[in-house]
Amino acid sequence: MLIANLAAQVFVMRKLRAMDGDNRSVDCTPRDFLASWGRGDAGPVPCGTCSACCYYPGVVVDEKRDRKRLPHLLTERSPDGELALQRRLDGACIHLGERGCTVYQQRPAVCRTFDCRVFAAMGLVERCGPSHQTPGWEFAGC
Repeated sequence: MLIANLAAQVFVMRKLRAMDGDNRSVDCTPRDFLASWGRGDAGPVPCGTCSACCYYPGVVVDEKRDRKRLPHLLTERSPDGELALQRRLDGACIHLGERGCTVYQQRPAVCRTFDCRVFAAMGLVERCGPSHQTPGWEFAGC
């Protein structure tokens, strides 16, 4: 009984960490997560209040894939001629508001498919901008 209660407390603590803080939890091993992600079965990223990926410079918009969303997006041409989301002076995406993405329903494919858990599963720390990095993730069995 004591072990079951302790396990339940650990589970709740992991879930809370996933919702609030820099370290979040994934209930499988990194290898199992990457296999699931590769099959498209990893499920949505529980971003919560995290907006680190919104600070990536030069987020390229796929003009063919995102053509229906383009009228809703503020874009510009990169020095390489690619269509990219505009940036604010602080380096964030122009569409990042005080409460998150202001074009969430019309966000481009690159934003829809971004999964910061992949970096952690591969043991990488990814810098999204000079003062932003993807959150750390803890995997079961590690």
